[in-house]
Amino acid sequence: MSKVFIKELNLISFGKFQNKSIKLNPNFNLIYGDNESGKSTISDFIEGVFYGFDDGNNKRHFSYKKEKYKPLGSYKYFGNLILSSNNEDFRIERNFDDGSYKIYNLSLKKEILGKKSNLNFPGEYFLKLNYSLYKSIANNYQLQSFDKDSKKVVIDFLKNPSNDMIFSQLNAVDNIKDWLNKIGSSRAYTKPYAKTLKELENKNEKLDNIRNLRKSYNNDILNLKRQREEIKLLEEKLKKLKIDRDNYRKFKANSNYIEEKSRQDQLKIIDKKLEDYKEFSGIDKVFFDNLDRLLEKQDDFYKNKKDNKINLFYFLIGFMILFVSIFTKKYFILLLLLPLFLFYFFKGKILNINSREEISNLNIKIKNEFSKISVNSKSSYKNAKNKYKNYEKLIIERDKTLEILKILQKQEKYDVPIDFSCDEIDILKLENKIKFYENSYHKLLDDNLKLEKKLVSVEEKISKEVDLIDEINQLKEKLNYLEIEISACNKAIDIISSNKDKFIYNKKILSQTISQIIREISKGKYKKIDFNKNLEPIIISSDNEIIDIDKVSIGFFDQVNFSLRFALCEKLLDNLFLIFDDAFINYDNDRLRMALLNLLDLSKKFQIIYFTCHKREKDIFDAEAINIDIKNMEQV
Repeated sequence: MSKVFIKELNLISFGKFQNKSIKLNPNFNLIYGDNESGKSTISDFIEGVFYGFDDGNNKRHFSYKKEKYKPLGSYKYFGNLILSSNNEDFRIERNFDDGSYKIYNLSLKKEILGKKSNLNFPGEYFLKLNYSLYKSIANNYQLQSFDKDSKKVVIDFLKNPSNDMIFSQLNAVDNIKDWLNKIGSSRAYTKPYAKTLKELENKNEKLDNIRNLRKSYNNDILNLKRQREEIKLLEEKLKKLKIDRDNYRKFKANSNYIEEKSRQDQLKIIDKKLEDYKEFSGIDKVFFDNLDRLLEKQDDFYKNKKDNKINLFYFLIGFMILFVSIFTKKYFILLLLLPLFLFYFFKGKILNINSREEISNLNIKIKNEFSKISVNSKSSYKNAKNKYKNYEKLIIERDKTLEILKILQKQEKYDVPIDFSCDEIDILKLENKIKFYENSYHKLLDDNLKLEKKLVSVEEKISKEVDLIDEINQLKEKLNYLEIEISACNKAIDIISSNKDKFIYNKKILSQTISQIIREISKGKYKKIDFNKNLEPIIISSDNEIIDIDKVSIGFFDQVNFSLRFALCEKLLDNLFLIFDDAFINYDNDRLRMALLNLLDLSKKFQIIYFTCHKREKDIFDAEAINIDIKNMEQV
């Protein structure tokens, strides 16, 4: 039984098929259908799932097949197949629109990752064949429809049938050396091996930096934790200190509240007392000073009046002297006294008139001033003056109380009594301590914030450690793979160089198998197909005539093509299935019968998917009483 066979085809949206599922037998599958029934579509679908529609290129480009099978009226261009390989089931999905694919191991329930840029990966992974060999070996159809390029592929393959396979010793050493040159060495800095080494070195250096950062990061984490503990302790200390400060302030505010109430009551008392001093409203000390000056002036006036009385006394004496002089007839005395008498008379007259006017005005002023404070005599004025002193004290006390109230209005007040003793509290020291702790607290917060920002930036860097380790592991795997490749290539060169006998033996076995099949199918027309040391085909007829490869008929290509594929599969290949699409249309019934029986034997090792638009194959199997799996395209 083949290690690889297709179990199910799912043409979800491909060509004319929509959501079509076809189950296949692991051995021989005969699929019958008229022309244009979709046989070639299924064959190309299998090819597309394994290799895409880019003619073996790793990258996408325009493809006739891709455009040919693009479904109309559907945005999907997709399908999958299920195959068995080494007793495990796999599903290959292909998006034919962009060429992308996915491979799932259904037995292990995991995805198999391939190089996305290699569109041929599924075919190369499971069938161990590149696209050219798949087309030349696995996919068989009428050679008559081959163009010149396809014919050349067959001829080239006949010249070197083991190309890209184990049987590739002809140019293997040169190919291996070319591959070694592509891989390069540690000194070839532009080649994959040296570039991988350098990249691995750079990645390891980055990893070392990240690990050093992680050590610093761990220390910073400890510092961050310590800072947060210190912040918490400071918060608790500040909370306690601020409670004491707030209680102190509340106590003082309550004292201010009590003081304000007391002062307001005191003000009311003062205002009540001031009601007894209404006569002094609008009166100030200047008023009393001016009134005192007026009274002093009045006193001075009356004092001057007494002096005038003395002058009158002297005047009367003079008059008496005058009378005596007249009586004694001493008239000379009269002459002496007359001028003096006249002076004092007129002077006294004038002074008397002025004094009366002045004292009258002065008395009016004093009376008016007395009326302002409701007094009418000097004695009552003296009492009023003493009373004003009390009034003045009350005014001073009231102004002082108002000033204190004005200050208290700006002070914080708290009307709820608080049970708190502030005797032992030095508020200045307390405020300074709070300020000190707050500065320490904010500095710690700033340091903590800076440390957190630093940790965030470091976390972003060290978060790449896992990816970097994965990249390093991938590079190590790549480097290991390249080293294995280099070692394998060197060993292969040694083995190939010392394994000429095995090469000759394998060539001989292949030649014998092909010759036997050709003799049976051609009914002895061709005796043998051999290869020279350069693996150039040598065709020998039944008459022992060597026939030039370019002169053989198209029909011969059908026979050689079948024989070659059969021999390669039977003797040299393992992981493969074979597709035949009307491959034997040019065979007569006898040759077809022989070819089908050979295929039936081969189906024990490889899965055979045989498409035909004729019923000859079914008739042959029925005639041989062989029961096989037959599917009709009309029923698919």
